[in-house]
Amino acid sequence: MHLLKTLQLSISFILAFTVCSGCVERIDFDSYGSESRVVVDGYISDQFKTHEIKVSYSSTFQAGIFVPSYIEDAQVLIESVDGEEHRFSYIGYGIYRSEPFAARPGIQYRSRVILENESYSSEYAMLPHRPEGLVSSAVQVGTRQELSSTGRSFRSLEGVNITAQIQGQSQSTYYRWQMDTYHLYVAPRFGSVGGRIARSIFGDENIITEPEFMLTDEQIDYLATKFIMIPNIAEKCYIRNFPEQNVSIHEDVGSSPGVRQDLHIGFIGQDSKFRDDYALRLSRLVIDRQSFDYWRNIKSQFEDKSSGVFQRAPATVVGNVLKDNSDERALGYFGVYREDMELFFFNDVELGLVSDPIICDVLPDYELLGRYGDCVSCLERLAGREVTHKKPDWWR
Repeated sequence: MHLLKTLQLSISFILAFTVCSGCVERIDFDSYGSESRVVVDGYISDQFKTHEIKVSYSSTFQAGIFVPSYIEDAQVLIESVDGEEHRFSYIGYGIYRSEPFAARPGIQYRSRVILENESYSSEYAMLPHRPEGLVSSAVQVGTRQELSSTGRSFRSLEGVNITAQIQGQSQSTYYRWQMDTYHLYVAPRFGSVGGRIARSIFGDENIITEPEFMLTDEQIDYLATKFIMIPNIAEKCYIRNFPEQNVSIHEDVGSSPGVRQDLHIGFIGQDSKFRDDYALRLSRLVIDRQSFDYWRNIKSQFEDKSSGVFQRAPATVVGNVLKDNSDERALGYFGVYREDMELFFFNDVELGLVSDPIICDVLPDYELLGRYGDCVSCLERLAGREVTHKKPDWWR
């Protein structure tokens, strides 16, 4: 019998989860009344690319919400046993990014994080073996049942299912899939909204309407002093979304080499980000046994449904990052993995899904400008952790 296990980890929000307002995977073992602990999380792979390490303090629970606490002034680097070194630069949201490089086979690497009064180093790790045979992924329209906002019933949510096929190996092999998503946002022209706001401030006689609604530089500067932004034309921007909270891992114990396995990796629910264009960069990571056990232990500790969400979380799941000259461990995990990436594009039209129209014909609430919305400019649409007007070279 082929002993394969697919573990879909919907990680408890107390222990390890994604804080959407801060987009760093938070790990909180004792959020209630305990001191914050350093969190170091990330990986490098055999792909020649930029790599990211996340550094923060474990978030605290205040006034009913988790408060993120990023570390912005750390020195973050990767070291190898043979003297190779790669330094990372801070880009925001607790994320440090390297210049492009690739981990080399047979070489051991570790991460180092140097703070003002202390430093942390991970255990050394090296690339695992590369699996043989076909591995592929697919995206297709699907639905998922989820609890309604009232908590009294279930509703059907449309979106896309992500699946993968792997070939059984002759030796134990461990996988993790990571989803990195982006969306294209085309800001509306504002039309009557922009016109009505401008006319109410400057008067009809001072507004240019032909060949299209326009504002002078002086008018735009004046509006900026009042924190009112009215785009003259449609803007296009490419936004890297906050991380998906689903984590999927899979264990192949090597008992059925060559046998194809179909796996469900995740689900992305439809929302307004599907409207213009959506990109999924799906990374299949071949990880080592220690990394697999780390994620599996997180799952096993929180499978007990009898535990309430306000029960203190046990602190027995530890990673491989230690405080230098101490037995104290940081939270999180650093890995060295094999990686293959697949790229998928889709939108509402291609999926045959119906999206709600953008309606910007009413005066906006200025207090809401700057928050997530469909009637704001790219600058104001805070729907992701990175926003750029430049089309990525990998975009279709």
